[in-house]
Amino acid sequence: MELSMKEFEEATKNQEAFAVLILDIDRFKMVNDGWGHSAGDAVIRELGGLMKTWFHESNVLGRLGGEEFGVLIPKCSMAEAIDIADGFREELARTDIAYDNQIIKVTISVGVSVYTEGVETFGEILRSADEALYQSKIDGRNRVSQKVAGLRER
Repeated sequence: MELSMKEFEEATKNQEAFAVLILDIDRFKMVNDGWGHSAGDAVIRELGGLMKTWFHESNVLGRLGGEEFGVLIPKCSMAEAIDIADGFREELARTDIAYDNQIIKVTISVGVSVYTEGVETFGEILRSADEALYQSKIDGRNRVSQKVAGLRER
């Protein structure tokens, strides 16, 4: 998400909200182990294609590594980001991924964070989204969790 610094600088200058989503394919290792790595590649291609049609062209999409993806949504509140993330999560869960004359079904867990006044680095927002993603995994996967950047647990 290298383009994120531009959006971060613009948002901080104009004091506009933006959201960061981190999406991770649930139990992806089971896809690779059970169907093979070419099936895993097919799942990643399907997810990427769905992301391109689901998210607006002004959003910044990127693969963070392995089965983890990031989305930066300019001018987006936490409530809007959660709605967008949850809608995408549901759409993917309904999607049949055809591979080798069979259907693979996958779900994703999502962590959401937004820029708030006082956040000094894009890394803080990314870290909060990653912590929210981890919470989604702990809570059972196939869900969206949120964490406001800059707020620390006490």
